[in-house]
Amino acid sequence: MISQVESSGDGAGSGSDLVLLFHAQERPSIAEVVSVVASLNGVSVVGEAVGNEQASKRLELHIDGMTFDLVGLDPAPRIAVPEIRDWRDIAVEVRGAPLVGVGLAAGPHIEAGKASTPVVRGALRLARLLGDAFAGCAGVCWVPSGVAQSKPAFVDAVDRWLGGGPMPTTFVVTLAAAIDGAIESRGLAWFTGQEVRIEPIVADDREQAKLLAYRLVEQLIHRGTLEAPEQSTAPDGRVLRLEPSANRRYVRVWLA
Repeated sequence: MISQVESSGDGAGSGSDLVLLFHAQERPSIAEVVSVVASLNGVSVVGEAVGNEQASKRLELHIDGMTFDLVGLDPAPRIAVPEIRDWRDIAVEVRGAPLVGVGLAAGPHIEAGKASTPVVRGALRLARLLGDAFAGCAGVCWVPSGVAQSKPAFVDAVDRWLGGGPMPTTFVVTLAAAIDGAIESRGLAWFTGQEVRIEPIVADDREQAKLLAYRLVEQLIHRGTLEAPEQSTAPDGRVLRLEPSANRRYVRVWLA
């Protein structure tokens, strides 16, 4: 079911990579967020809402030595909910209700490094704190992957990461089956400029192929773009060949 979206405003998320989903009548105001931030540990407002005729008003928030812009707060124009391909743990009635987005984007001084682990960690921690503080938040969407997760599931995943557990990889990167039977990632390119493609000959066991895909996704998020062919080992012990595609958009995974 496709969510009903309040689409007046400046586009889906206004360039934000994280979008908090709110019931249309429960979108928080700038003043409400300022009040809530005062009670959040390690978060502060570093600038007043600003705006002009071309841009929505925004609130600049500071956390972990970084600043992020929060856009779409009342009385600024509403922003549209981005395209959501995968709704997780969000009730059907919520998906069908009128929803609006509040976008979270890296501030100008960290924009160039927004795909680095520290910045992503800071963004998710801030989204977790803000979402948890507002009862009207129905979930959180990671725009590059098109995944929307319920607030309880999102809070749990972020808390586990902050507590020393794994990065919530399945939230920021999802998998899809290609027409030819391959398995391709969606969202990894936001981090590295490339998606993983498990070729059909390797993807014959779908569950093993998914485990392999996420294992490679986690490795590539931390190491970056694959520039030259190399070998790796699958969870089932098979030796694999990883190589950049001709257009450099994919890391293609074959049997060695």
